Amino acid sequence: MVLTQPEIIAYELERAHGGHWAPQELRTRIDTLSQAEKLLEHQQARLLEAYLASVVDLEELERKRSELLRKQKALATQRLQLEMTIVERVELSGVASSIETFCTKVRPALRQATFAQRRQLVELLIDRVIVTENNVEIRYVIPTQPDGPHASFCHLRTDYR
Repeated sequence: MVLTQPEIIAYELERAHGGHWAPQELRTRIDTLSQAEKLLEHQQARLLEAYLASVVDLEELERKRSELLRKQKALATQRLQLEMTIVERVELSGVASSIETFCTKVRPALRQATFAQRRQLVELLIDRVIVTENNVEIRYVIPTQPDGPHASFCHLRTDYR
């Protein structure tokens, strides 16, 4: 049973949300993007100085300035996406920890549970069963908060194996 092996749940959670939890790698990428943004700001200042010194004309200033602004917006968007990814992965790590805690609490009771009690637990965890021509899909829920309601976690399908 999945509840006796929380590492399976953690693996499926990680897989469902796109990969490895590597906040340090993401922070390094954010730092690189921030440095690139500072470089673009410096280039804008130098461009303005060149215009004020009459080295470049107004048309060239506007063209290069709009190009630098476009690059800055792209970098800011990438940095924001990475920051959001970090927040999501930290939250997922917390969810995985809560699920492991839940499994740890349930495991001793499962060893002593009767068939009827185990059946009741399975019924509580199953959200719905979808049967099509050749497939059976079981959607189940696992508490992700110690005291919170059940939240949909993932799907088990026969074609996963």
